[in-house]
Amino acid sequence: LRVGAVAPDQIGTVLTVEGIAHDLPHGDLPRSLGRPAIRALAVGGLVRIDQFSEVRESDLRRMHGVGPKAIDGLRRLLAAGGRTFAD
Repeated sequence: LRVGAVAPDQIGTVLTVEGIAHDLPHGDLPRSLGRPAIRALAVGGLVRIDQFSEVRESDLRRMHGVGPKAIDGLRRLLAAGGRTFAD
């Protein structure tokens, strides 16, 4: 599992893989997206809202743990900043 360098204030969600705990960043993603979605996105390297304007919504839908609620929340966050998914 490789996530990259993480600033101490970004450590949030803990994922256990084969009994080993790994701290994953949650960046500026709101917890309202849900833990499974935040974990899946972090493992995929997506931890900041601005990253999602480079990602297609259809790709997010294929990620295990990222459901309609999380996608809708991300869409609203992007729209608030005048952005959209890469679709």
